[in-house]
Amino acid sequence: MSQSTEMDLVGCAMTVVLTNDTQLSGTVFTYVPENEILVLVTDAGLDTQGFKMIRTPFIKSFTVDQDFKSIPASQRLPQALDAYEQLPAVSKNVRDWNAAKKYLIAEEKSREKKLSSLCESTPVSAAEIFLGIARVYPNTKWSAEDQTLTMEDIVVVGEPDWSHPVVKVIGNLESPNKERVENLIKKILSATD
Repeated sequence: MSQSTEMDLVGCAMTVVLTNDTQLSGTVFTYVPENEILVLVTDAGLDTQGFKMIRTPFIKSFTVDQDFKSIPASQRLPQALDAYEQLPAVSKNVRDWNAAKKYLIAEEKSREKKLSSLCESTPVSAAEIFLGIARVYPNTKWSAEDQTLTMEDIVVVGEPDWSHPVVKVIGNLESPNKERVENLIKKILSATD
């Protein structure tokens, strides 16, 4: 494992055989050679993702597939983390620079559009949660009238205030995103404390 760097492996499909002959496969979420840690995103079933943290000294053998299309949808990194699929490799080629510049300008405009949907009466904690969720779920929308965040099949409401938001599923159906959004909100709130 010492021959690969973190940047080489993130987002790649990997199959690992441990010293006890346990076989794990998934997408590399992170690799920290200094700490001898590899984290894989694995398919935990029922449309959820799991993470496996592996100490690299316990890896007997491994295979890496850098073809992103070969990774099953259930093991792909969330869109905001899967930067290698979205940004072109930057080289001395002017076309590559222009493509990267266009992508960054489009993302900047998207962020400005999201910020413009906020108004003066929007609570600061609601804005922080909105921007944090919008990084992972780009289709998140803020409703100034209702003071709610809406994405796909989920609504986030500040009840009683935005220091303790509540995640609700539209139509009272089960949603695999509900738990992810709740965890994301906890992380955002803990980072702002």
